[in-house]
Amino acid sequence: MNCRVIFDVTEAGYRGWPVAGVGALLLLSALAVAYVNRHAGFGRRWGFFAGVAIVVAIISVFCVVEFVSARRSLQNGDYQIAEGYIQEYHALPARAKGRESFTVAGKTFEFSEFALMPGFSWTRRKGSPLEKGSFVRIAYRSRQILRVELCESRR
Repeated sequence: MNCRVIFDVTEAGYRGWPVAGVGALLLLSALAVAYVNRHAGFGRRWGFFAGVAIVVAIISVFCVVEFVSARRSLQNGDYQIAEGYIQEYHALPARAKGRESFTVAGKTFEFSEFALMPGFSWTRRKGSPLEKGSFVRIAYRSRQILRVELCESRR
């Protein structure tokens, strides 16, 4: 069967770098504010900013770690395969926000173009070639799609 890879987490790169960059800048800012606040005594109003900055930075670091973990899983063969025809495909309307989903071999996968986590997120309105009846091979761990191969139909 002739298949072509349309998504691979190891080749796609991490799309959350802007958020991670903002998180790093906020963390550095929070550390600077905490240092200045401690020595100049600006009061509690800056403590809230520092707390928010630290939370955003932690979320950013978690997303980067998850991306590295996803890449390693695919590279080390630590994943499962779902292969078959897409039985159901639920696409989002043009201006809606939320998740799209499809089912292959009894396994339902959900994804969103707005998700920061690594994995397949190519929605129909962004040009995804996936549709009901397409024959695919999905490499995944848990419900995270690591690779998608679109194959010529066996029918």
